Amino acid sequence: MHLYSSADVQIRLYLMGNVQSDQYWGSQIPRLLNYGRDHRLNVRSVKLFTDGALGSWGAALLEPYSDKPDTTGLMRSSKTALQNLVESFYRDGWQVNVHCIGDRANKVVLDIFEDILSRPDVDAQKWRPRIEHAQIMQMGDLERIGRLGGSDFPVEGINPLLGFYAAVSRLSVRGDSPNGTDGWYPAEALTRAQALQGMTRDAAYAAFAESERGMIAPGMKADFVVLDRDIMDEMAAAGEILKAKVLATVVDGQAAYGSL
Repeated sequence: MHLYSSADVQIRLYLMGNVQSDQYWGSQIPRLLNYGRDHRLNVRSVKLFTDGALGSWGAALLEPYSDKPDTTGLMRSSKTALQNLVESFYRDGWQVNVHCIGDRANKVVLDIFEDILSRPDVDAQKWRPRIEHAQIMQMGDLERIGRLGGSDFPVEGINPLLGFYAAVSRLSVRGDSPNGTDGWYPAEALTRAQALQGMTRDAAYAAFAESERGMIAPGMKADFVVLDRDIMDEMAAAGEILKAKVLATVVDGQAAYGSL
């Protein structure tokens, strides 16, 4: 916090607090809104964890793993403990973001979110609970997550162009997928406009910042990047996205990298 009070930090941070405990720990996390000299630090949300990772058979599934049928993964907390934590953070005004990989974990958390969001005095747009990293889900829960106003973000490389490329092509960086070169379930591919919105306007909404950033418009903060090619051209090959280079990164109207 001292760094943000005094130094010229050139990035925005929307941080999630976490303490490894099933007992309420919200009072241990400093609540910071637009903190620091340039108002670039926010701590208004917490991160909870339900299960492990898919590759290590830790994601909590409803059915046994096909390659390890003696397990269905693991839940890191009981549903009761998790529900008590989510309730406490909701009452205390924290946005709640929950790591869920498997369909069992996602179902448990959606049950908890739905119980709270169904109350007449609860406004989903004010609370904005999030599921992070949803990887295996039942179709009914996919429909439910949309109805409840939930969200997700992939836990992959930090380069946003990789996520943009994957969203529109459904391919690996090698140009293939388990379904071949047409992409992994290509019908689920996003348009470039949809992918861009998810990484800009929708991301700003998830961080309670849609009124100040997420698009280039009068009155909004001038945060943007300049690339050496047009990645929005639907006629260009998807592989061209991976070749894009950043010429400049602008934060609050000032070049933090490169030049204009």
